[in-house]
Amino acid sequence: MGSDEEYDWGAYDHNWSLFAEAKAFLSGLVDDFMREHNRAAEMASTIEWGTAARFLDWIDHLVIPQDSVDEAELQYLGFAEDSEAETQYGARCVRHMGSVLFPVLLRPGNLTELAIKVQELDDFKDRHMRTAEIIGDPFAKYRWLDVTREHNKLPTAVECRGYSGFAMQDAYDIDAYKTTLDALRTRNRVFHTDGEGISATHDLVAAQLDDLQTDRVTDAWFRAEWEYYTSHNKAANIVKERQDQLGLGWANHDHQAYRCSREQFPKVVSILELLGLKRRETYSAGDQAGWGAQVMENPVRPFVVFCDVDMADDEQEFDLATEGFEPLDEMGSIGLWVGLHGESMLQAGLHHLAIRVNFERAIQDLDTREISCMPPFSDLDFLRQSFTVAERWAVEQERAVELLEGKFIGQEDFEAFGSVGATGSHLEPVERNDGFKGFNQDSVSAIITNTDPRKGH
Repeated sequence: MGSDEEYDWGAYDHNWSLFAEAKAFLSGLVDDFMREHNRAAEMASTIEWGTAARFLDWIDHLVIPQDSVDEAELQYLGFAEDSEAETQYGARCVRHMGSVLFPVLLRPGNLTELAIKVQELDDFKDRHMRTAEIIGDPFAKYRWLDVTREHNKLPTAVECRGYSGFAMQDAYDIDAYKTTLDALRTRNRVFHTDGEGISATHDLVAAQLDDLQTDRVTDAWFRAEWEYYTSHNKAANIVKERQDQLGLGWANHDHQAYRCSREQFPKVVSILELLGLKRRETYSAGDQAGWGAQVMENPVRPFVVFCDVDMADDEQEFDLATEGFEPLDEMGSIGLWVGLHGESMLQAGLHHLAIRVNFERAIQDLDTREISCMPPFSDLDFLRQSFTVAERWAVEQERAVELLEGKFIGQEDFEAFGSVGATGSHLEPVERNDGFKGFNQDSVSAIITNTDPRKGH
């Protein structure tokens, strides 16, 4: 399904539910696979211990014999056929649209295939199967690697770049993709004004769409965003290096967050829509912590974005993603962060990248690497989230002076930001259970309050 088509989020209306039975069904299939494939079981254990992330969160899809499952049971569990998904060998794809659960392909024959998702397939090959042959050209939409077959069980690894299907594709756009990836990696992020920068970014994205399919541009965009973010976030750098040692990269990404000024917020949303992201749920929590957010998602290879902005109490019913905001006399946590560091979509980079992990193990693992985490801001059975303690970034004097003169900060804050800097970006360990796809507004309000740049100096 291409991102230019209308997308039906299903009957859930963003009131995301729990699907314990569907999750248990998939876990059972994976357990059966592991019992009959020693090499896969060893690899799964290595990945879990090496990344502090659950193996289920590294699975891209599972292929099972079509005669091995009752399709009525699949429907009961909430799976529905995706007739638009491109497949091969006569397979049919079923997805659980209201969850983050991985899809299942039903295929004639007796082979079961478990596909691991990776960011760079060549890295995975070098670390696990050096003699194996990758099918698919570098930078193509879909690449595939056969690990080793045992008892009609085949573990594989796949690399996807802006593609929702499961079939090999003709590599006709690789040069255009590489050109776009390079343009986004090296794009200018510092401008005379943020408005000028956001407009230039919009034009840059639009120019890429002249020569490359939207979903391919979107993939290149987020790969470039992760690279920039990781370059100036110590925790992310350490975790990325650890996951790269197993050839996995950021394939366990859950969502990323852009902090936006009120002035630029609708323009940031328009850029993300240009990239094929659709509007999901909206939070208008001005009465809680002075914030609002538009959640957006590209449904092709799900990229989820949380766009944050300051909001006033009386803007509860505001169409924050379309209408322009009037200036406020005060800045909340989000507006001040942007005022100190710049727009997330420009020089500041992502406010945080969230990755799916085994929550307890990931927190402990980070601690052994001298990366502290804040207390969990969501500690529900189905959604556990925390932020790493942010490093302090130096604040440009010109920005601090502008905030002081605008009476958005006082003299004490001005001097503190000048001497010790201000909180920067975070890495977010997140654990989702029973397929839960949403967020918790009260929890987000708590962490926005606790990460206000005025605290802790």
